[in-house]
Amino acid sequence: MVVLAVLAAGAVCIFVAPRFWPVLVANAALAVVGEVFAPAVAGLTLGLVRSQALARRMGRNAVYDHAGNVAIAAVAGAIGWRFSQRVVFLLAPVFAVLAAAAAVPIIRLLRTNFCPVVAWGFDYTHMQGFYAILL
Repeated sequence: MVVLAVLAAGAVCIFVAPRFWPVLVANAALAVVGEVFAPAVAGLTLGLVRSQALARRMGRNAVYDHAGNVAIAAVAGAIGWRFSQRVVFLLAPVFAVLAAAAAVPIIRLLRTNFCPVVAWGFDYTHMQGFYAILL
């Protein structure tokens, strides 16, 4: 959720103060935040599915990611064409709120089904004896 707040704040900063230093700081924050998403989603996905199903699930995640990018690009293009190109930056807070709303059920799912040991790559099915007790 903090990542979404930084994303929204950076976009609003660019909209409100389109000058060099505010845009530089906002873009730096947006770049850092953008690099957090992919590893976080990969780690959460690995914690929810076994490693054998990871490739299929990551492929499905990529499909939804790209479909969302196309939809957001279409909305941003329409808004930018209808109003102005600066108004497009105000879409980021809107989409951040929508993403936060979509994350709530995922967080609930993670609280009950996430297994950090599976996310680390361990598999309980082949472990026996003393090593199984340690983990």
